[in-house]
Amino acid sequence: MPDSHATQEPKDEAIALSAKGLPALLVRALRQAGYLVEEGGVGTVVEPTPWDSKAQDDDQIVARWLLLLVAPFPTTVDGVAWSDFYAAWRGERPWMDPTTVWGGQPLLMSPSTLEILRKVWGTPATEVVRVEPEERIQEAAWAQHAWAIIPFEDLDPRWKVLKIDGWTGLESDAKAFPLWISFGVKTPVNMSQVVVTNYRPEHLVSVILSGTTALVRYTALRMEEKGTDYPGLVLAPLLRSADILHISNEVSFDPNCPPAKPLRREARFCSDPRYLSLLEFIGADVIELTGNHLLDWGEEPFLYTLNLYQRANLPYYGGGANREEAQGVLKMAVKGTRLAFLGCNAVGPEAAWATQDKAGAAPCDMEGLIKRVKTLRSEGYLPIVTFQHLEVDDFKPASQARYDFQAVAQAGAVVVSGSQAHFPQGFSFENEAFIHYGLGNLFFDQMFYWNRRAFLDRHLFYEGRYLGVDLVTIILEDYAQPRLMTSTEREELLQAAFSASDW
Repeated sequence: MPDSHATQEPKDEAIALSAKGLPALLVRALRQAGYLVEEGGVGTVVEPTPWDSKAQDDDQIVARWLLLLVAPFPTTVDGVAWSDFYAAWRGERPWMDPTTVWGGQPLLMSPSTLEILRKVWGTPATEVVRVEPEERIQEAAWAQHAWAIIPFEDLDPRWKVLKIDGWTGLESDAKAFPLWISFGVKTPVNMSQVVVTNYRPEHLVSVILSGTTALVRYTALRMEEKGTDYPGLVLAPLLRSADILHISNEVSFDPNCPPAKPLRREARFCSDPRYLSLLEFIGADVIELTGNHLLDWGEEPFLYTLNLYQRANLPYYGGGANREEAQGVLKMAVKGTRLAFLGCNAVGPEAAWATQDKAGAAPCDMEGLIKRVKTLRSEGYLPIVTFQHLEVDDFKPASQARYDFQAVAQAGAVVVSGSQAHFPQGFSFENEAFIHYGLGNLFFDQMFYWNRRAFLDRHLFYEGRYLGVDLVTIILEDYAQPRLMTSTEREELLQAAFSASDW
């Protein structure tokens, strides 16, 4: 990332901030570290400075604080160049111009954030900033379609984190990000060095949820022709980067599966066991088993598939050897965050559902599902609930899907996601939860216009808190291999999905 933003020097006459002008969390952290004492004592003079390790004496740094550039979630713009942003801040480029990427709306922030940035970047041009009380910034931004700058600790799912020069600031190697603010003391502190911060990248947890995977028909044929890893070659680096990669594999492996010769629109599916290597190649960590094709060739291939997953150390949920296992909870602890995966099949066919003594997908017992979600929240877990629900070729979900998704969100799920959709669908927020009614296909051979387009949802968690989602947009090529969308393709999908969403 270019270092141009790190060369801006603070003004010599800048007056050090008092505790009153600092973010509340920073004040508490400084006091706990012993830096902020009674007025007049050593270490009371704390001031923000640009992040530039070459220009600062690290012995004088007491805090590093991450601010974020954000916008309301249904924003299609992904970011801005630092040179454009800083020029507008200084009044060298118009901010209140509807043709700019920020749309001509003021940049919202709290009084303390403005004071910090004024000392780091200088006083902004008159029309650039609008100060709002901290608790009203999000409401005002949504009402005005405006951007904002907030401290990391105020991030929640209704915000979209925007990039500056391609960086959000949440990356582990984003030390040159311009909204990392260092705070130093003018009077040397004679104590053990403790640098307080509001964000530690090593505590960030990423979970990628994906849509339908079915390694059959033309996708299977391409795997035979070009190698079993072929579908994942383009996206593998992204998929492997997640702490947890979720795959909803709707088809059982069967050693007796017929050869991949898609001479007709076959809808009775099985996959060659060799294709498991694709899931291992892309770094799958969790397998969802709510699909309605799992028993297409009977119970025996499904039980064989469960054994394959167990031998490959691939935990699964949403299906199992009997109903009790299928309706069980998959619990995972990652970097101090406790997650729980639950899933069910709401639409059948009934023959695909697990029973007391038969393997299959978990049927949706909504009363029991809601009870499990509430219990998990009381135990400190963040529930992620995925559904195999009604399929519609529309951005809007079926009304029953909307009802069921919102019910588990109200019960305490933090993420509710539709794995059934072959057509990408819209979003909603409910009770502080993020709902995505359908992601579309990951690996499936539907090359129709909208069926080619899909989402990968990269959910972010931090120290037991759900932060929100980064929408990754993908498109299928050659019946088998998805790639990232171009900016034009992405804009089209986001606009269509946002327009059909419940805000």
